[in-house]
Amino acid sequence: MLVFCVIVPQVSNPALALAIVAGMTFCHAGWGNIILPAEVFPKNAVGTVTGLGGALGSLIGALSQFYIGKVVDLYGFTPIFIACAGMYPLALLLVQLVIGKLGIVHTYLGNMRPVDVFFFFKGRVGRETLWCTWLSQILMSIIATMLATAGLFVLGIVQEGWFHFVVLGIVWLILAGCAGVLTWIGVAIQVKRWHDLGFSGWMVLLNLVPVFGQVMSFCALGFVKGTTGSNKYGSDPQKVGEVP
Repeated sequence: MLVFCVIVPQVSNPALALAIVAGMTFCHAGWGNIILPAEVFPKNAVGTVTGLGGALGSLIGALSQFYIGKVVDLYGFTPIFIACAGMYPLALLLVQLVIGKLGIVHTYLGNMRPVDVFFFFKGRVGRETLWCTWLSQILMSIIATMLATAGLFVLGIVQEGWFHFVVLGIVWLILAGCAGVLTWIGVAIQVKRWHDLGFSGWMVLLNLVPVFGQVMSFCALGFVKGTTGSNKYGSDPQKVGEVP
C-alpha cells in the first residue's frame, strides 16, 4: 500500500491509475473495517465497530475535501498520496500500542498481549508460536523485497527530481525498517522459547556460533518440548491452548 500510494500519481494511464486506487481502497476497507475488528472485538461488537469506523472515516473525508482540493490545485495529487502512504506505518504503530488494551489474546500467545510476545523478553512461548513466527518472518521478508523491488523499478523510470529521492528514501526505510523489526522479533521469540525449555534467554547467543550453534539452536527451539508446568520464567503456554 505504501509503495502504491507513491506510484499512483506517476501513472499516466487513467484506467491503470483508477484500477490501482480501486485495489488499494478495497484492501484498505477489508483490513480496517472487517479483518481488524473481527480479530480484536467480540462477535456482537464487530458490526458496531465497523459502522462507527466507516462513519468516522466518511466524516473526516468530507471535512478534508476543501484542504485536499487546495493542495491538489497547488501541487497536484503527489503530496496527497505521499501523506496517505505515511498513514499506514502510523496506523500499524497505533494498533500495536493499543490492541493490548482491547483484550488478551489466548490462542497461541498464552496470556500475553501480542506486543509482549513479539517485542519483549519476559515469559514463555511454545513451538507452535515459534514456527508461526518464523514462517511469518519469511513471508514479511518476501513482501518487503517485492515492495523494495517496485520502488527500484520506479527509480529506473524517474531519474531525477525530488520524487526520485523520496522513492529512494522509502526503499531504504522499507528494507532497514523490516530488517530491524524482524530481527528484534526473532530474538524476542527465541528468548521466550529458551525460557520455555528452562534456560536463560542468553542462549540466543548460540546463533553467533557459525553452523554448530545455529543448528543446535534451530533443533532445540524448533523440536524440543518445553518444560511441563510453570518454571521460573513463567506459566506453561500449553495451559492456555498452545501446543508446547
